[in-house]
Amino acid sequence: VLRMSHHIKRNEIGFHCTDNTGAIGYGEEKLHYINGRKIPNWVFDKYFNKTLTFEDFTKETNEDVRAGIVTLIKENEGNQGLLKFLKAKLVDSCEIVHEKGYIETINLYKTKQKYKFLVDSKGNKNCPYAWTEMKCPSTGQTYLIDTCSSMKTALESIKFHRPSNVPFDLEYKWISAS
Repeated sequence: VLRMSHHIKRNEIGFHCTDNTGAIGYGEEKLHYINGRKIPNWVFDKYFNKTLTFEDFTKETNEDVRAGIVTLIKENEGNQGLLKFLKAKLVDSCEIVHEKGYIETINLYKTKQKYKFLVDSKGNKNCPYAWTEMKCPSTGQTYLIDTCSSMKTALESIKFHRPSNVPFDLEYKWISAS
């Protein structure tokens, strides 16, 4: 016989909750899921007790749990909280002035630590994590996008994410931001 849960939280992917109430709650018992992935209680316990460490993250061998930790931090602390937790450093930054005076800020972050399971676009193994952070010139929304660690500059990293049919040497500039 199954007990009736007192709450179930979902998103479009599956069971999902990044607060400490659990995606599925049975009285005092909580089942934690992030984007449909079962996450062990210790992750939430340590995170909400402020004892989750970078070493906990790097020692975790289950990629679903690692992805859950990243999402948990990002949804609770935002991009900057995640970058701080992962000990990422700003490698390069640039501002691009688009037509109509829109200014787009692009930052490239990388971790100092390299990970044997990461591979860059050139096939190199043992790479750092890397992200491109961009602030949309028309909406002001900030996005943090996983990028290839072989990128050396923020401009190079943002060009890397354009559709493949756009030549890399083409200037990165919006004609219209509307």
